[in-house]
Amino acid sequence: QQHCLSMAADHLGRAVHCLTFYQRGASSLLNTMHRRAAELFTAFAEECCSHGMLGCAFRMVRFSDCHVAAAVASRSDSGSLWERQIARRLLCSSAEAHYCLAKLLTALDSDKKGVENALYRHKQDLNGLSPTSVVAHNGEEGGPYTGSITLAKDLSSEKEVNLNYAIQQYLGALKLYKGQETPDASYGKAVKALGEAYTQLGCIFKETGRFTKAHQHFTQGIPLFTSVGAQLCVATTYLELARLNSTRTKMLDLSSTQAIGEIQNMTAKTIDFYKSALAALGPRRAEPELWRTMKMELAETYVAAGGSLQVGLRWAQDPEQLGQVAADMFRGALKVYSDITLACSDDEQPGEVEDGIMPPLDSVWSVNNAAASIHHQTARLHGQLARLAQTTKHEAQDVRRARFLALALSHIDKAAVTFTPERNPVAHIRLQLDAAALLRQLLPSRGVVKALETALLRLLGCVKVYESRGSCAIVGPNCACGMTAADAAAEESSLEGGETSTACPAAIWRELEVEVNLVLRELIQARVTGPSARGNAERLDALKSMYRASLTQREHTTPGELLGM
Repeated sequence: QQHCLSMAADHLGRAVHCLTFYQRGASSLLNTMHRRAAELFTAFAEECCSHGMLGCAFRMVRFSDCHVAAAVASRSDSGSLWERQIARRLLCSSAEAHYCLAKLLTALDSDKKGVENALYRHKQDLNGLSPTSVVAHNGEEGGPYTGSITLAKDLSSEKEVNLNYAIQQYLGALKLYKGQETPDASYGKAVKALGEAYTQLGCIFKETGRFTKAHQHFTQGIPLFTSVGAQLCVATTYLELARLNSTRTKMLDLSSTQAIGEIQNMTAKTIDFYKSALAALGPRRAEPELWRTMKMELAETYVAAGGSLQVGLRWAQDPEQLGQVAADMFRGALKVYSDITLACSDDEQPGEVEDGIMPPLDSVWSVNNAAASIHHQTARLHGQLARLAQTTKHEAQDVRRARFLALALSHIDKAAVTFTPERNPVAHIRLQLDAAALLRQLLPSRGVVKALETALLRLLGCVKVYESRGSCAIVGPNCACGMTAADAAAEESSLEGGETSTACPAAIWRELEVEVNLVLRELIQARVTGPSARGNAERLDALKSMYRASLTQREHTTPGELLGM
């Protein structure tokens, strides 16, 4: 294909030469030849870009632009639709060549010799043939370049310089689309490439520690992209601003009340950037993958902020107020995950059944798991607030503790809907462990026995995990298969689709056994010293028998058998 283009260029060059010097007055035919030559060299430039021949692509762009200048000069139709279309294509080809060169330099960052060789090869291609001031054709040496568009004088070895050229030329190309009612596919391609080049330059600033420069760069990009109607670029720029802010937030020290205030301010800005990005992106179906990425990162921002504020409760002057802010962050994340779940359900409705297997909804499962983890984290936050609760003018300590405890248990139950005994046995047991620990540690002034019995029932309910799945014999701190509690948690967190966990529930048995014994001991003590001790002798004996069995039979029975007893 390149050989054919080269042959065509040679013939067109000869035709232009003949018409220029031997058949004066044939302006209409000469103009046609200039147009044909411009279109040919433009196609040649696009072909060179697609094959990584960057120096040759720059040269073809120059040739074509000289022909455009000659064609426009020979007629009084400057600014015509044809000229705008050719100029757009030339600017896009030149921008793509600069962008590709920047990516090549990035790939060869640690290979100085490779960079020198690549630049030498491309410069040889660029300097192979010089265009004349008015017309260029194969085999003729010419004077200085005097085309109509702004091009680089030489190939640069600097990534930032090449990216700046690419950005300027993509912006110039997009400005030429103004007034066109229905932009073609090339418009979308140029917008996407502009966004990528602009993002890459900002990332270079960020990676080299120039955060202020990166923030300024992305902020300046928004009005630029708005002026050319590149809403996708506006969205991606807001996204990068959010990511930049998120990175800076993670670098803050959490060991002071001042840092807590900074985290709240930075998080608020980050969330605003994500919301602006989503608003600029428009309907989800326009860019579903980018929409999902933005939503997922927004949810992660909410979770990270909530977790940081939860850690900062120990330094807060008003822990409850800060805890409520953290809870709001977790609620925000849950709302975002709910939006993603609805979108995934719409996009991934099971299609035709093939070989009796229904396509799994992987995305829905992963989002549901993330939401369940947030419910669990929110439960721990409310448990922490319950422990810190004090008597106020309006509420007694018991009332406040009971309120926070009820919230914590409700979130644990919501998480348990996803973390079922069948699919996530270890996570399910962990939920019940936390619920029992909260009930045991936050005993009310009245109804102690009832609270402890509720805790015990939650723990004994885990028997179905061990009965349905079986368990290894306990050897030392681990189960016989060698899986630790950390291994089991990691295995369950990596589940995809509708997979069932293969984590061994015996890995978490030691923690469950300790909590069962603690609850039994507290319950026995409450029944011995409580007001209803005399009327419940049989129940007290049963509890003592359970506690005795737990201590004496633990070495002789499996976890499932012991819980069953």
